[in-house]
Amino acid sequence: MAHWAIAIGINQYQSQKLQPLLYAQRDAQSLRDFLVQEAHFEPSHCLTLTEFSESEQYPTQENLLRSIEQVCQTQIASDDVLWCFFSGYGIQQNGRDYLMPSDGDPDRPAETGIAIDAVMQVLKSAPTQQIVLLLDVNRSQNTVTGEGIGSQSFQLARQYQIATILSSQPQQFSHETLALRQGLFTAALIEAIRYRGCFTLDQLVQYLENRLPELSEQHWRPRQDPLTYVPLTQKYHLLVPETAAVQLEVSAPVGVTVGDGEIGSMGIRSLLERSYAASGIDEPAVALPPIDPDKQPTEYSSNGNPPVPTPASGAAVLLPKDPFWQRLFLWGSILVCVLVVGVLLRNAAVIFGRTKPALQAPASVTTPTAPANSLPTLAVPLDPATVIAAAQTSLQSRQFKDAAQQLSQLTPEQLTPETIALLEQANRGLLSQAKSMTSRTREPSSENQASDFVDAIEMARLVRPGQPLYDEAQQNIDRWSQIILDMAQGRADRSNDGSTPAAADNYGGAIRTALLVPNDRPEVYARAQQAIAQWSQLIFQLALDRAAEGNLDLAIQTAELVPPNTPTFPKAQESIAEWRKGQPPVNP
Repeated sequence: MAHWAIAIGINQYQSQKLQPLLYAQRDAQSLRDFLVQEAHFEPSHCLTLTEFSESEQYPTQENLLRSIEQVCQTQIASDDVLWCFFSGYGIQQNGRDYLMPSDGDPDRPAETGIAIDAVMQVLKSAPTQQIVLLLDVNRSQNTVTGEGIGSQSFQLARQYQIATILSSQPQQFSHETLALRQGLFTAALIEAIRYRGCFTLDQLVQYLENRLPELSEQHWRPRQDPLTYVPLTQKYHLLVPETAAVQLEVSAPVGVTVGDGEIGSMGIRSLLERSYAASGIDEPAVALPPIDPDKQPTEYSSNGNPPVPTPASGAAVLLPKDPFWQRLFLWGSILVCVLVVGVLLRNAAVIFGRTKPALQAPASVTTPTAPANSLPTLAVPLDPATVIAAAQTSLQSRQFKDAAQQLSQLTPEQLTPETIALLEQANRGLLSQAKSMTSRTREPSSENQASDFVDAIEMARLVRPGQPLYDEAQQNIDRWSQIILDMAQGRADRSNDGSTPAAADNYGGAIRTALLVPNDRPEVYARAQQAIAQWSQLIFQLALDRAAEGNLDLAIQTAELVPPNTPTFPKAQESIAEWRKGQPPVNP
């Protein structure tokens, strides 16, 4: 039995109507790397088609269809396992679902796209039935034809009896996030196998159904639920080689229940035996290691690693090094380094040979008398050598902001290839620091992390027009502005269990987040303002509903959440005044 994989990821599309994706290509490559490096797939059995592939494997319509047909019809055997993964745009038109290749036109999906029906037919022609189709399909938020994609795919999966997992429901969007640097679907998919021991389709589906909504909420995205179909005969087939299942299971915390069974050191044997029975296999191809219950850890830390042994009561613990002195030495060293760098930067002019202020004219120079109605002028320009030396010092200490500001003092006439190279290095450092700010949302948090993207935007704005990497900085600002709005929408869509205070709080949080969208991004800013007006009206409507029920206290409490400077605010204030008098609410 061999294991095969086809991983397709497309970021850049030839059509301008399909905005570039951030991590579709990375998702395909990450999945392929995981399958090869950790799941023991043969590298020669894993085909990757992205923008960085060779010409014959570039993800065009022709290449994608030919590659899938070649693997299904000429390479795999009857007992092999095949993964087919796609990350990119999908289009639904006239009730039919299409995957969009790199040369696809969203206005002509029937001619330029790849029909899901055609993909299913090719997969069904393969000699094996152990196939899983994974579709991380994005829908353009500006393309109406994307509505409903997934419905036909689900029906075709049932018709052809092919296990199929789509990243979202037909009415939902499939999300990417800078915090994970992946799509949510791919992140959950790899996490399920790597850390949770989901080695069968049944376990994988159940994990994704729980995990994807959690990731959506943690990263402030609208809810995302997978759409899945798994034939009964394939529920317990192993997705990875037996050797990989044995080795990967040690990463799964003991006692974690996924699917129908407990996964961990004590559960892998029963899992494999169940898979062999479902597949009609009498004996495993590899010998399972013996399990000694006495040697298994009985508890795990939150990261799934065995706990550090605790010494017996009263026993002395001798550490090779004292952590207190280690920390003291570390922080002391950092403090000394900071002080030294500060002294160097503050006295850069003296250190690099300039003992007089840059703007001080030499005593021997006679400054001509200026006319009475004119402003004084500076006679001596900055010394480029001194500026360059100070910028180099800042770069060495990773003070990219200081380096950029120092180099920005030079006039266009003073710019040389050397100074331009230094400025590019400084700006690249600024963008790197800006991107690292966005990764602060990597850890799950219940707090709104939109401010991280605001900080990143402010850092990226330090790259000035006409400077190296300016266009890249502006592209990042555009992306981060859209992410802030996405996070606001995610907050507005959070479940409230029918609670008026919870619903109003969600809308209020969404408004506060949307207010962070920069006003110099006209398209995103206009949509943010429209959303703010809509959410404000929804808060006020909640208040009106409670007032109509006679609950004036809750109506007032809710209406007070309508933010100022919104069209609904004056009506909310008028109603609050009336309700406090115990009078009926005014009509909106």
